Parts: sequence; C-alpha cells; structure tokens
Amino acid sequence: MFGFLERVAEYLRELTQLNLKLLGALTEYRRLLIEGATDAIERATPKLDRIAGEIRVIDEKRRMFVDSYFTAHDWNGPRNFSAISERVRESDVSDEEAAAFERASRARMELISVLAEVDAQNSLNLTLIGQGMSFAEVGLKALLGLERNPSTYGPTEGAEEGPSFLDAHA
Repeated sequence: MFGFLERVAEYLRELTQLNLKLLGALTEYRRLLIEGATDAIERATPKLDRIAGEIRVIDEKRRMFVDSYFTAHDWNGPRNFSAISERVRESDVSDEEAAAFERASRARMELISVLAEVDAQNSLNLTLIGQGMSFAEVGLKALLGLERNPSTYGPTEGAEEGPSFLDAHA
C-alpha cells in the first residue's frame, strides 16, 4: 500500500502544480479582461485550454491508477479518497504507510484549497466577461439609437421581424 499512497500523493501534487499554473493564467486573463486587451485575450485563451487539457490528462491517469489498484485488490464501493482513508483506518498499516497516507492527505487538502482559488478566479472572469458583453450591448444600443436591446449575444424575442443591417446574411 505504501507505493500506492506515494503515487496518489504524487498525482495530487502534480494536479496542484498544474492548477496553480492555471490560477496564474486565469489571473493574467483577468488583467487582460480589465484592460480590454482583445488581441492579448485571444492569444491567452489557447494557453488556458492547454493547461486545462493537461489537468484532464493527469486527473484521468490518477483515476485509472486508483481504479486499477482497487480492482487488483478487490476493493468494492466508491473509489475515492474517503474509501482509501477508510481502508487505511481498517488495515494494520506500517509507520511508513501511515506517513505516506498523511502526505497524500496533505496533498489532497492543498489541491482542494487551490481548486477553490481557481474556481473563484474563474467566476470573477466570467462576471467580467458578462459585464463586458452588457456594456457592449448598451453601447450598440446607444450607437444605433435603438429603444430595445440589439440582442447581439443571443436570439431576439421577435426573430421573425427580419434581418437587421448588422446581420451578415442580409
């Protein structure tokens, strides 16, 4: 079990590092959103996608590793950290295994903390994007002298009214 716990801790640390990298990229993205640097935002978006892809790959490797270990040891039930924790509590583990479990637990808690920061930053960025879209709608409305919203970012209520002069298909 020692090797298993050490590998789980390693995966969790790797996920933490990648999520810290994502947090940095999201923070930079927020700065670009605030500055309205559209070209830089366009260049930064693939970086965010690439980091998110790396996270998905490592997390999938972690899941497969845990699943294969559980299957090889005939562990039934959920395949999550709570199940691992329960198994460690129920088993007679060596001091080395207990220390490895503690390292994995700390790595898990650190990852949870970083994920909360990533989620908060992502929510803030989504709010900024939404506000930017609203400001663009207001600006378009004022520019065109419209009394109703131009519905640039979604379908109009009266789509049957025909194309506007902004419609590329008109």
